[in-house]
Amino acid sequence: MQKKKLCLLLAMFAGTVNAADFESPLILPSEISHKAIASQWVVGHYQNIEQANKVWDHYKVDIHLLPATVTYFDYPYATIEEVSDEVEQMVASGSTINNTLTTFASQISHTTKGHAQSPMGDDDLILMNKVPLVLSEDTVINKRYQFVYAHEVGHTFGAKHTQENTVGSTEELFKNGYGTKQCNVEGTTSLMSGFTSYNSAIGLPFINGQAGCDQGTADVVKLLNHTAVKKENITPLTGVQTLVASTREDINAQQFEVTLTRSKDIDNAQPATVYVATKVKGDKTAALAPKNVEFAAGSKTAVVTLPFDQVYPLFDNADTKQGTYLVAVTEDEVIPTSVNLLDYNTQWPKNNNGGEGSGGSLSLFWMMMMSLAVYSRRKLV
Repeated sequence: MQKKKLCLLLAMFAGTVNAADFESPLILPSEISHKAIASQWVVGHYQNIEQANKVWDHYKVDIHLLPATVTYFDYPYATIEEVSDEVEQMVASGSTINNTLTTFASQISHTTKGHAQSPMGDDDLILMNKVPLVLSEDTVINKRYQFVYAHEVGHTFGAKHTQENTVGSTEELFKNGYGTKQCNVEGTTSLMSGFTSYNSAIGLPFINGQAGCDQGTADVVKLLNHTAVKKENITPLTGVQTLVASTREDINAQQFEVTLTRSKDIDNAQPATVYVATKVKGDKTAALAPKNVEFAAGSKTAVVTLPFDQVYPLFDNADTKQGTYLVAVTEDEVIPTSVNLLDYNTQWPKNNNGGEGSGGSLSLFWMMMMSLAVYSRRKLV
């Protein structure tokens, strides 16, 4: 099983060997630090990064995004317009933010789902690298908006909504780095146009400059590959993706046991936080409140337990083909990818009704059982 997982991971990253790494820290308002919505934000941010990387990888864009620190600032959990104004004031007052992929959180929005500034030329890349982006809550709770983050990241690398938005661009690549509402003969819209259509064959949005989205002169891919090289030189990495979360199903104790292993500041006691969430339809419970655990001074490991009776409702409520994920962080370390708890599950659902009424993807265990059943039936025929 471990060998199989390793092969899958190698296949996932095969197309990103030459890509430049960029970290995306998450900054949440202090007022939600103990609420379940904080878990949805942290897990959702990891999922947004994963979805964006799928887009970049498929279209050979030399960008590879990494999760980074999760911190809390004293700003209001308000509308996207109000949070954007607050962020502008932070930047104007000399904020220490030095990464434009730093992401701030705002409430559900009935208008725009994300705000990001977009450079008009290479010189703007440095000037705007201190201006973070803002996302609405929709982007982490609703699968419909799973590529909004990728869209906003595209803005930070210079891509625009329309050709009209490129007026004032100082270089040819920036003049052609825009989205279109008719990027092919079928009239489909592209990732950067703001009204994204999906390529049903691959489940990803179209992007200008690639096959299937190549009408006109727009070439977002060429622009992003250019600015990726430029931004890599001005955006240092912190290398915080060193925390390890080892998960096992403890049937006797009726819980998932998660062992966290750190590699920094081991001589000192240190808190860690574990976030668990999924995506649901409607008003069903979608997350657990953040769980805190303490590393003892001198200890590399700490253990947190997740009782089945707390996690199973998330399995039940999850949207179709939606996992239930765990993310763990400390002040200076984070796990590099989220952990799907369904991959460690063999007990849920105990009384399966054929899948009706329960979301979530099947665990590895249940997929193996189904495969064995089919194989056995074939041998009997």
